[in-house]
Amino acid sequence: MKGRPKRSQQLNALLQFILVTMSITNLVAALPAGPQATGALAQKLGETIPPLLRKALVPGISIAIIEDGRLAWQGCFGSKNADTGEPVKEDTVFEAASMSKPVFAYGLMKLVDQKKLDLDKPLAELISEANLHTAYPPTKGGDPRYKKITARMVLTHCTGFPNWFGSRPMSFLFDPGERFSYSGEGFTFLAVTVEAITGKPFNDFMRDMVFEPLGMKDSSYVWRESYDRQFASSHDILGRRTQRGKSTVPLPGASLYSTAADYARFLVALGSGEGLSREAWQEMIRPQITVRGRDGKGDVNFHWGLGVGVNQTEKGTTLWHWGDNGDFNAYFEILPGNKRGVVFFMNGANAHALTPVITREVMGLEKPAIAAPYFRYPTLDSPAMEITRVFQAGGMAQAAKTAATLLPGRPDWEATGGQRFLSLARTALSQRDFAGARAAVELYLQHLPDNPQATVMMAGIKIAEGDQAGMTGLLDKALKAGPQLEGVINSLGYVLLGADRLEEAIALFAYNVAHFPKSANCLDSLAEGWLKKGDRDKAVMFYRKALEVDPHFSSAIDALKRLEVKK
Repeated sequence: MKGRPKRSQQLNALLQFILVTMSITNLVAALPAGPQATGALAQKLGETIPPLLRKALVPGISIAIIEDGRLAWQGCFGSKNADTGEPVKEDTVFEAASMSKPVFAYGLMKLVDQKKLDLDKPLAELISEANLHTAYPPTKGGDPRYKKITARMVLTHCTGFPNWFGSRPMSFLFDPGERFSYSGEGFTFLAVTVEAITGKPFNDFMRDMVFEPLGMKDSSYVWRESYDRQFASSHDILGRRTQRGKSTVPLPGASLYSTAADYARFLVALGSGEGLSREAWQEMIRPQITVRGRDGKGDVNFHWGLGVGVNQTEKGTTLWHWGDNGDFNAYFEILPGNKRGVVFFMNGANAHALTPVITREVMGLEKPAIAAPYFRYPTLDSPAMEITRVFQAGGMAQAAKTAATLLPGRPDWEATGGQRFLSLARTALSQRDFAGARAAVELYLQHLPDNPQATVMMAGIKIAEGDQAGMTGLLDKALKAGPQLEGVINSLGYVLLGADRLEEAIALFAYNVAHFPKSANCLDSLAEGWLKKGDRDKAVMFYRKALEVDPHFSSAIDALKRLEVKK
């Protein structure tokens, strides 16, 4: 199954100029006849947001502001497509990413109101094995601990699931109910239950319970034909357009498509309890679990309600959530007590460098939820962003010089720039700049010599340079330090595949298969490598091996259909 998408070309100076010009034009057109305070704020945003977008290398944003419990203003800035300069408009659709979850949670609470769902009853008692296998085939759903999971555990992220299973079987980080650990996978499990209870496909349930009652006419968990015109393109950390798939199967925790205005209509309902009984609404928004860092330790960062974050601020309790689908990002934070809020969607990978700045500007909060230590997004003025801007302007060699100046001696080296440096090394590798990629990874390894991800990256550089023995030695070393590196190695193989280094990519995929022989995903990737190289027989052989491991592995099934070969 394919990893990261291929990259398109960088933004040029002309498109940057077009972006700024269109941003200002869009803002003037978007200003409504609203309260004076909102109008003044909109004017200020029109002055501040375009240069912030340029600094973050993010092409565009759509933002909506709630005042007095209503959608008071929507503004559109920048470009929905960096290659064409086409502007973001009011009906531009973005991926809401993890902000899919609060919308689902709100619809679910209507089932609670209807007495069709008990938040504390194990979901396994409400579904059959056949129901379960619609999401998790028998080869993936064997751990019996899933029988303890309740709707409340899903909504408060206490299932014990990792964030996503990916190609791996169902697994647990800890026993259900033990503590908070953010998981999109739990929402997939919960959606299976909703479909069993209601007898409706998930997206139909959400349409009937949420979208139509709230007037969210442009929202869906699956792709619509109208999105071919409305959808914003995604962009990487350099502001380059990336390819994006179309979700034809709903992913309840991540695949919502929406506009800023549509989502604001949902937030108006969330902030007032519209559509829910007072009891259900208060249960949804009250703090139910404390979040203490990503490892469950440390100081209190914030709390979680049912499907929504709860943040204590100097202005009162806020409800909030963020979205991060890589090259699409989104955020909302609302003050129910003040009937105020903001939501925005952005089509660039660096977007969350802007999120605290915009939220403070609109909401006047000293500490918006996303400023909590739980999050590790680089700020606009961080070394990570400065190195990225230098890379975009001058390439890896210049970025390495900047990193050598900014990063040494920093106790938070990895968080402030090191991890970004690895991402830039991947980009250099995809551009066949092997010397630049090597310089970046060597600098990283000077600070963290045993880091498994950096070691894997260096292994990719070794094979790209023709040193297969060096690749094997480094991958062996990495797996001893971090045995769960299947996906990292696989993704690196796709970087080389995208750079047309086919033999090198196949070498990485083959190593993965040798060390993870029960992974359908690894087998499928090796098959794809051989197919791209033109060896149809080997491709078919490995696609079939993938289906021997997992008969339901859709990528291999689809590939064999395209090749007109029986499973």
